[in-house]
Amino acid sequence: IYNNTIKTTAHGIRIYDTTNSKIFGNIVTSSKSSGGYGIYAANSSNSNQIYSNKINKFSNGIFIASSSKSNKVTKNTVNGTGNSGIVINSGCDSNSIDSNTVMNSGKNGILIGASKTSSVQSNNISSSKADAIHLNSKANVNVIKGNLFNVHGKYAIYCDKGSTANVYVNNY
Repeated sequence: IYNNTIKTTAHGIRIYDTTNSKIFGNIVTSSKSSGGYGIYAANSSNSNQIYSNKINKFSNGIFIASSSKSNKVTKNTVNGTGNSGIVINSGCDSNSIDSNTVMNSGKNGILIGASKTSSVQSNNISSSKADAIHLNSKANVNVIKGNLFNVHGKYAIYCDKGSTANVYVNNY
């Protein structure tokens, strides 16, 4: 799925039970930040590459859910979401979030649920109303490294009780 311009108030791009796909070069825009997801991968959507997309508004920009594993979310620009810019939901293991730009999130820049996430590296996260990176209870992240944080309502990195992560060489 590539080089599309999508304007909607629902989900922009939605994949279910999809493997080894590439979603890139799309411009996905909503007129509101209170519904739908820019890119939504669910129901065991595994080993997909989501890269170089521009996502504006929506409730969440990129949302990985429902046991979706081993997806790579790289070099996307997410702006103006009502909730979080990028979300890895509980039970979605081995996903990576690298080299993205996330701006003006209504809550968190990046939200990791109770999952084993490979990496959150080299992201530029600015102007989140809550946390730049938020790890829910039981989240386990192999590495949070090389991220740049700028102007957040609460914390650069927040780890709920029971979460684990290797955190180093980030810039706030």
